[in-house]
Amino acid sequence: MAERALITGASAGAGRSLAYRFARSGFDLVLVARRHELLVQLKAEIERRHDVGVDIHTADLRDIQQVNDVYDDAIGDGVDLLINNAGLGDWNFVWDVDLDKYLAMIQLNAIATAMLSTRYVKDMKDVGGCLINVASLAGYALFPGSIPYSSTKFFVTALTEGLAREVELSGSPLRVKVMTPGPIDTEFTATSLADTKLPRADPSSIVFHSPDEIAEFTYQLYESDRPVGLVDLETMQFRLSDSLHPVGRLTNRSTAPPPDISSP
Repeated sequence: MAERALITGASAGAGRSLAYRFARSGFDLVLVARRHELLVQLKAEIERRHDVGVDIHTADLRDIQQVNDVYDDAIGDGVDLLINNAGLGDWNFVWDVDLDKYLAMIQLNAIATAMLSTRYVKDMKDVGGCLINVASLAGYALFPGSIPYSSTKFFVTALTEGLAREVELSGSPLRVKVMTPGPIDTEFTATSLADTKLPRADPSSIVFHSPDEIAEFTYQLYESDRPVGLVDLETMQFRLSDSLHPVGRLTNRSTAPPPDISSP
């Protein structure tokens, strides 16, 4: 029986390329997005090119009820790989961000990812499988002019690295990974800049990857034993990495040795 992958935000951009890349490797697919007609078209194209099954679910993951419906209807049938790719961006200074759009970013980028990830981990920690959350370089570095977006992606990188560490410590066979691309040449960038009040940057000064490149990077991450795949901020080259967030440790004051307060 073929492995089954669920990909959110699959109707366009990196999500669409992810669908093609994993279909090429023999995965049956569950594709989730808001735009039904694009999903129908994508399903037909993939099934024509590859010998895989494709199920589609039209849903707006900014709505928590629809998030849970997707999980119950799709993941409940068995999913070996969950890729939380759906996202929303906005590039503005904080005081210029539309509050409704900021709320939508939190609901989609953070809450939907958290709910799907947590439910999947609960169900699969003793079974196996793989969870990949798509974040951003803005989830590890602060880019002035995109702080609201960055805050949602810091949540994703912290959540995913934390889950990866916990399942490892518990001896779970489940694999948890975070993919952090840089700028991608998709409609996502145009949408993020649609209402911006920032000075326009020279596009020639920005290094973009294509959606197909990001899909290939993600597949490399899937096959690897590393928890983090990222486009390096300095070189803009893809590399695999161990966890990047520091791990804290609380000291039990009752057992810690007293500080040395003797005179020098």
